[in-house]
Amino acid sequence: MGLGTRETACAPALSATGATSRDTPCSRFIDFWIENSVHAAERNGALGAEQDASALTSRCVDMASSLGLSNAALEQEVGDPAAYINAKLMTANALERDQRT
Repeated sequence: MGLGTRETACAPALSATGATSRDTPCSRFIDFWIENSVHAAERNGALGAEQDASALTSRCVDMASSLGLSNAALEQEVGDPAAYINAKLMTANALERDQRT
């Protein structure tokens, strides 16, 4: 059974309670950031998309902060940002593997 589509990997954020995000600046930022920053690994180990979830999380938190969004706001929106970004990264990679087979 497949995991879905690229849109599944970049689907709107779920709040920490599991409900679909509200239309807030934080939810719009997270959705935009995931869509533009979390990508499947390149084929054959070629250099390309960042695969280190902690580096991605740091970039996300830094960018959010530069826009006036606090880490607390991110946590309220998605729970643990590192776990959320890691899950999105794993989904993107799994979808890419499914498309290759």
